[in-house]
Amino acid sequence: MNLQQNLRYPLTKFLAEELTGRFYESELSCINRMLILYYNRVSFAIDGSEKNFLNEYEAYLSEPIAFWWLSARRLHRMNTLRRRMLMVLSLQRDIFTDLLAKTDFLSLSRKIEAIRRIRDWLSRDSGTSVFKPELVTWRDSLDAQYRHLFETMPAKATPRNQVIEFYQVLTGRDDAQRKSKFARLIVLLQKEGWLGGQTQDGRYRFRNRGKGSRLQIAALYYTLSARGHIEQRLAAPFIAGLFNKWLDHGLAEKSFEKIFQTEQQQTFNCSSSQPRFRYVKECELLISGL
Repeated sequence: MNLQQNLRYPLTKFLAEELTGRFYESELSCINRMLILYYNRVSFAIDGSEKNFLNEYEAYLSEPIAFWWLSARRLHRMNTLRRRMLMVLSLQRDIFTDLLAKTDFLSLSRKIEAIRRIRDWLSRDSGTSVFKPELVTWRDSLDAQYRHLFETMPAKATPRNQVIEFYQVLTGRDDAQRKSKFARLIVLLQKEGWLGGQTQDGRYRFRNRGKGSRLQIAALYYTLSARGHIEQRLAAPFIAGLFNKWLDHGLAEKSFEKIFQTEQQQTFNCSSSQPRFRYVKECELLISGL
């Protein structure tokens, strides 16, 4: 079962697979179910509620299913998979956070990449966990069930090893065009008074050191992404690290990283009555010449 991108999943089919337990036949079908719900939330939510999706999904998984019309064996399998997905959310949440942050999160390769990361986590941590017997069993099950897909879809090189400068996450035909876009961005930020002079290490000083500086930078990244200027979506700590290479902002490390988390970024997808909308409009005007 594979969810194809840009196709709506029929409600009757969803209900049939939900009530018969087919969504809980494997890790892949469980992830499909999660992505169907997330895709609908992102597509139709008008209140920014998609930022709470993983929290709500975690709460949902914490309650076992008790469909009386299904066999005890099937119910056991369903609840085992639900408990395992809950463990991922509780202990390795970044696996699902990173999946949902990808523009092609509905593709089979992204789902297999997530399952591979679960397998790698189990291989790394199962030896010391109090859940060792179950985690070892789960790891062996993933190897047996998905080995052919792991082999035919080699792990992608991690962006951490590929991207070392901010311009490399921008869209463009080649590095020369991406560097040019970044240079134009710096000029626009200077023209609008966002940036001061450069520090001894070559970074630009962010002029706003007071209230709202954190939101300004977060809104800038959100707007760049929303307007199609961001090629690669990366984990929050890595994005923060790329900003740190060219921007002297004076913010605490943990606080700065947090503004690039998916949940935080999605708060800028808001109505005009929300305070953050003003930051987005300001950034849209700023980068209009990019």
